[in-house]
Amino acid sequence: MRKSVLCILQEAGKSCWQMFFLILQHARRFSMMKLAICLPV
Repeated sequence: MRKSVLCILQEAGKSCWQMFFLILQHARRFSMMKLAICLPV
């Protein structure tokens, strides 16, 4: 059980890191979204 949970957490962590790197790679596109979100606030 412990090993399976750790494996699931590792898989989730990998997916999170992949999304993080994708955002970094497309930072120019997301920066526009961030401006649109941050400016009203």
